[in-house]
Amino acid sequence: MKRALSALLLLTATLGGTTRAASDIVADLSARSSSSAKEPIFHTGTYNPFTRIFGRPEFFAGSIQPAGTWDIRGVVTLTSHTEPAGNGFEQLELDGETTRLALTFTRGLGDDWEIGATIPLLHASGGFLDATVEDWHDIIGASNAQRNVRARNQLNFIYQRGGDVRIRIEDSSTGVGDIALFARYQLLAADDDSRKLTLHGGLKLPTGSYQHLRGSGAADYSLGIGYTDTASLKRANLTVSAHAGVLLLGDGKVLSELQKRTVPIGGIQIGLALGNRVDLLAQLQAAGSYYDSSLATLGDNTVQLSVGANVRFPGSGWNLTLGIVEDAFSDIMPDFALYSALSRSF
Repeated sequence: MKRALSALLLLTATLGGTTRAASDIVADLSARSSSSAKEPIFHTGTYNPFTRIFGRPEFFAGSIQPAGTWDIRGVVTLTSHTEPAGNGFEQLELDGETTRLALTFTRGLGDDWEIGATIPLLHASGGFLDATVEDWHDIIGASNAQRNVRARNQLNFIYQRGGDVRIRIEDSSTGVGDIALFARYQLLAADDDSRKLTLHGGLKLPTGSYQHLRGSGAADYSLGIGYTDTASLKRANLTVSAHAGVLLLGDGKVLSELQKRTVPIGGIQIGLALGNRVDLLAQLQAAGSYYDSSLATLGDNTVQLSVGANVRFPGSGWNLTLGIVEDAFSDIMPDFALYSALSRSF
């Protein structure tokens, strides 16, 4: 909670200091073509090793890829985990780092459709970020109590129930995760493309190893509605992007007796345009609980905060997005993740 508020206050101060400057460059904004490009967003998912295995789609909004064009995106997320939890019956230890590379290919079709696929590659290890994360927590005033009592740069993903060790991962590994397919349809769009509504449908395939927590061992489905609004807060150069939906879980092989069958999902993002090149982004994503567990780190609802910026390279189709992901009001999320994405539309 404190970390999320600190990040929000920092972002608010940044927005407050830059809104006046942004208003001075409204003329530059006219060079942007909302009908030919999507709004910049954080394509974040969920990063807890026990919940990332399910088919929650990456953040989506109301825009779709223009007909006849491609978007190719690579997202690298480096996540540091230190989330121990336990009671008299359940024990969970999450200590380590995960690097996730996700390649997404999106094709804009005619008749207001887009289709795409995301192929993830995951590497779990003891990592190297512990000292950096501790320094970051010192800067924002967050606690390092759990980190200070553990050896740095080790890997322990362990779950026990009733004295029985159900999952134990202590060795580094690399492999392909569960591949996701999606299709989206433009339900509504204003004449000037300032407001858009999109229908989303997704399918996650069981291509990853559930023994290494790179997949759930089952197919999952997602349905939702995405929305983009560039008109309501246009005077402040702000774009609102959001989505809401439901995740339908298959018969997974990871803690199957605890797994729930439906999970509500949603998220909202605010983007502040600084000319036609740079956008400051702040995003909240939330989801219901995935497991019927009394441990907050496993059974809580999910809330995460992402802050950062997107840089366009006009005329080339390239975009670079950098950000930090923090847990917000929730113990189930890892307490630190670095996000970077490079994409090109053509």
